[in-house]
Amino acid sequence: MEQLTRPPNLTSSVQRARQFYTRFKALPLYEHCHGVFRRAAEEGIIEGEQIKQVRSDEAGRKLAWFHSIIAETMLYHVVDAGKLVGGAVDLSFLKEDHPLLNSDIRTELGVFSRLTELDRIGAPASDYGTVLNNDHAPRALLARLTDYAVTHNTEDRTPGHISHHPSPLFRMYSSKADAKKRLEMDAKAGEKIYAPVAELFGFPLLAGDIFKHVYRINHPVVHDHVVEIIAKEQAEGRLGATQAIARRLVKVLRRTFTDSGFDVEVVPRLEKHEGKTMRKFYNQLVDRHKALPSSYSPPLEEFVASTIREYTLSSLNDTVALKVILDNFNGRQVDAMPEEQKLEVIQAALDMVTVQLNILKIVEGYAHRFDPQNKKNGYIAYHFDAKPIGRDNLLPLEVQVKTRVWDDIASHGKAAHYYYIGGDPAFIELVSNAYRDIIHRKQGSDNGR
Repeated sequence: MEQLTRPPNLTSSVQRARQFYTRFKALPLYEHCHGVFRRAAEEGIIEGEQIKQVRSDEAGRKLAWFHSIIAETMLYHVVDAGKLVGGAVDLSFLKEDHPLLNSDIRTELGVFSRLTELDRIGAPASDYGTVLNNDHAPRALLARLTDYAVTHNTEDRTPGHISHHPSPLFRMYSSKADAKKRLEMDAKAGEKIYAPVAELFGFPLLAGDIFKHVYRINHPVVHDHVVEIIAKEQAEGRLGATQAIARRLVKVLRRTFTDSGFDVEVVPRLEKHEGKTMRKFYNQLVDRHKALPSSYSPPLEEFVASTIREYTLSSLNDTVALKVILDNFNGRQVDAMPEEQKLEVIQAALDMVTVQLNILKIVEGYAHRFDPQNKKNGYIAYHFDAKPIGRDNLLPLEVQVKTRVWDDIASHGKAAHYYYIGGDPAFIELVSNAYRDIIHRKQGSDNGR
């Protein structure tokens, strides 16, 4: 499909897909695929501008087709690639340039189908590696990530996704019971494979949405508790009040650092994603369960159900957070400075944050704890965990200070959050290497972490 011609624009691709599903009386499937497509565009996985641009260079054309193939794969990902061959379905009505007649698209749909099969049998991560490390880094993985984030938080395979008779073309569930069983297997794969990969690729919101599905399906007690306490904090105003302080602190820190000769990026994350909160609480409960004496060791899920209500948003240091990323000081790149001078500049930055947090203590009633982080996996940062004192209308907030290189390591390097949220290191390393040159990584955002 990567020809010298320009790919079709996204509007025409969507219209063509709708016509296709209408012909097969499968509009619910189209609505789902279109939802996945829209989410991918919102996240920057599909970039319509890259397709629109008229490119004369080979690299530009390849980039345009890259995004077009991802888009078409998402629009037809419910098609069972194995059913496209052998003449089981009459596709003679398709024009010769239709995506389903294209070998590149069929290859991606084949990978998507294979990933789905692996999900449904609970395959180990190593089995996924053989599919994803086959010398061309299948783009279907991006479709699968987005499909997880959309499907499992907006629908439960309602009518239109279930067929009591095998479909000659689409992957369908045979019954509600079949859908429930497969959703549970999907959730396990989401936790083990897709949420870590979404983090690796720089899409924390997708990862959070996948985790939300995981806990809604397989750990509903944790899911429901987190949804409840977030709604409570919003209703009582503590979350909003803390967010207001964080917004004000962002402005103050930007101005303070700029006036002192720094070029910095101050990135707020005004609310920890529900799915990440669920994951954090559950991990803490698992650790507590492991530490129980053998004389009292109820089943894990029983322990979780009886203990989860002890956890509130005040249990977290980073329900509301922001990070200060140091780029330059007096026109010089901080990361390029000699080590001794670099440390002096970082210390000056830490002192500036300390001053502002001390002011916050006077104004709002916060006390902070300074916590340097230097972990074996390469993660380096300075954390200020600020907790309200004498105030019951505020939540904790966290301020991180990092250099640009440290932030890149934390977001996309070996110390990235995907290790923290449970990714298999060997599998993640394989995927990282396979997709290194093509994956779109969204910078300048910490939403959802």
